Amino acid sequence: MKKFSIKIYTAVSVICLIFCSVILPSCKDNYGAGNSGNDVGHIHTYGGWTTVKIPDCTEEGKRERVCICGDKQSEVINSLGHDYIFHEAKRADCLNIGWEKYSDCTRCDFSDYVEKPALGHEFGDWSVTVEPSCTDKGSETRVCLRDCSFTETRQIDAFEHIESEWLVAEKPDCETDGIKIKVCEKV
Repeated sequence: MKKFSIKIYTAVSVICLIFCSVILPSCKDNYGAGNSGNDVGHIHTYGGWTTVKIPDCTEEGKRERVCICGDKQSEVINSLGHDYIFHEAKRADCLNIGWEKYSDCTRCDFSDYVEKPALGHEFGDWSVTVEPSCTDKGSETRVCLRDCSFTETRQIDAFEHIESEWLVAEKPDCETDGIKIKVCEKV
């Protein structure tokens, strides 16, 4: 059993010695700065790619892989470009904002959204809807020129009476006094 263990130990040691003295130095000799021309048949054995910088919509990424000898290879990963969602334009009206046709990216915060402010009402001239009198108030209304469903109404104060000269309502006679009155000239 002791002889068998020594043989395994010796075999492993020889394999390690060959690997460390022949294979590893040959990568550097063939492809490194100290190339002496020995072991020209060495081929790099690279591991899998590892992403060093993840690409995004506008910037490139980078990935690398390493040979067992330590030599590194790197590659650029192209930027992804924006993944657009397109939106239709919406007209602003008197009360609500609108926007131009625009797009957003699903991967980043890119947007070319341009908001259009609400326009506000643009009313026409006032128009009397109920004439005022000496005893009752009146009203007038105006309509939005952009959307006729929007109206404004305000009160018109009642006028003051404009008194007339004294008028004889009943003439006096022998038994009763007469009656004089003033009336509103607007009525």
